[in-house]
Amino acid sequence: MKQYSGSQKVWRILADAAKNNKTLTYSQLAEKTGFNHRKLGPYLYPIQHFCKKKGIPQLTILVVLRSTGRPSSGISTQNFEKKRDDVWRHTWPEPPSIDELSDSDLDK
Repeated sequence: MKQYSGSQKVWRILADAAKNNKTLTYSQLAEKTGFNHRKLGPYLYPIQHFCKKKGIPQLTILVVLRSTGRPSSGISTQNFEKKRDDVWRHTWPEPPSIDELSDSDLDK
């Protein structure tokens, strides 16, 4: 359950970034969450799966590599600018519940 509460924390940070038309590097996200920047995947995957399941823009696309300004290999970068802009335009609600994130998590 800790993973999913961490995902809720990440959701809030990314939704705020989206509202402000920003991306965050993994290091910036780690600094804001207090999580290790090399171990963010378990917090990002449930969000990614939830967005796919609900057919909403991929919120996790806002997390980018410092070296490229694009997402890592776990996220398709085809049409990145359009996908990023879709995330920025979307009105992001409060994070999904732990149960909703858990139900959407394909990795569990």
